Amino acid sequence: MTVGVLLGLVVGIFPGLGGIVGLSLLIPFLHGMDPVCAAVTN
Repeated sequence: MTVGVLLGLVVGIFPGLGGIVGLSLLIPFLHGMDPVCAAVTN
């Protein structure tokens, strides 16, 4: 949970990076996961 919070803060700090851009940056990490685990991660 700590890693998710820190990643959210990093994405939120940079101007121009919103929720959609942050999610698109996470797609390569979520693509190889089990569907249930990837859904809980988001």
